[in-house]
Amino acid sequence: MRNKVILLIMVVMQATMQMAFAGPLTPIEIERVKVFKQLVQEVDRKPLHQTIEDLEKTAHPKTSLWVKEAMAQTYMDIVREQNVQGQGKKEWLYSMINLNMAYLQFVGTKQRMKTGNSLNVLICHKLKEHLPPDIDSQPGFHQSIN
Repeated sequence: MRNKVILLIMVVMQATMQMAFAGPLTPIEIERVKVFKQLVQEVDRKPLHQTIEDLEKTAHPKTSLWVKEAMAQTYMDIVREQNVQGQGKKEWLYSMINLNMAYLQFVGTKQRMKTGNSLNVLICHKLKEHLPPDIDSQPGFHQSIN
């Protein structure tokens, strides 16, 4: 139940952030979207054009793109390293990656790296590995409930 509440909060926050229109992605950024969408195609059924539109509507599309790429790379790393099998397990893993990314955006990368169960710690380490080193200072990365 707690995970559903957190997921609901994430959806509301994302919808709120999408109110500001930031503009179209560059052709290079669109290619980056295609690459990360390919990595998560079995767990992210949203059409490519919808993902591009969603990114373009965020206040900080570049930061949002980094986040999506890091999540996709983390997903692929863990699926390969842990030999995750089955659609249900893969979808659950991707939902855990989403929850951990939201936590990083609310609390910060340094605090989350030391707490949680072993899967959460692994996910956070992988996300941090795939995010730009200065992500904590990038506009639009940290979220607030205020």
